[in-house]
Amino acid sequence: MQRHGLRPPGRSTANRCCASNQHKLAAVSLPPILAKSFRSFADLAAAYDEGADYLITRVPRPGSSIGIVAPHGGSIEEQTSEIAAAIAGAEFSLYVLEGIRSTQNYAALHLTSHYFDEPSCLELLVTCDDVVAIHGCKVDGEVVLVGGLDNELAAELGAAMIKAGLVCYLDGHEFPGTHPNNVCNRGRRGVGVQLELSAAFRKSSPHKRKLVAAAREVLLRRAARRTGPGAAKLSV
Repeated sequence: MQRHGLRPPGRSTANRCCASNQHKLAAVSLPPILAKSFRSFADLAAAYDEGADYLITRVPRPGSSIGIVAPHGGSIEEQTSEIAAAIAGAEFSLYVLEGIRSTQNYAALHLTSHYFDEPSCLELLVTCDDVVAIHGCKVDGEVVLVGGLDNELAAELGAAMIKAGLVCYLDGHEFPGTHPNNVCNRGRRGVGVQLELSAAFRKSSPHKRKLVAAAREVLLRRAARRTGPGAAKLSV
């Protein structure tokens, strides 16, 4: 699903232009162990300390079969923690891992999504039929790139975002989220959705509000379908 027939954006031009300078700076300031070498959460936990380098927040909601995840929150992919928490609200289960290092959070703590197997996260997700993972990405424009194996939920979320005036893409981009071990696909049904939000999108308060409202509308509707007419009324 593409809004107005636009082509999915590529990597940020600014990021490409500054690559050589960033490489020089990285040689001086990179952390001793890079997350790109990790193949499990156990690798990350062996290199960095919870409470000093990262924090984990896990909020199970009794009776909820919907989970919202931000595996790269805090200073790893900025604003994803806040967006995930806003979508979860008081109704949906929430899991967030936040980077809290003074520098180089992405380099140290960005565990690739299909290696993200933190035990308490997986324990939460196996109770969920619907999983939505919130990520940040470095692409041009104010866009949302939708991925994951739950095509039905992805289409519902995409339609709601477009109706709200947001630009989103369901295919043709570099973040398909289709690996079966991707954290978004680790719920009870083995399928889920990931939303990759560009940096410019995450800096826009109006865009964030529209995304949260659109996502909650879709998820509350799905929750109501599961619980039936006797369910308590939930507010968007």
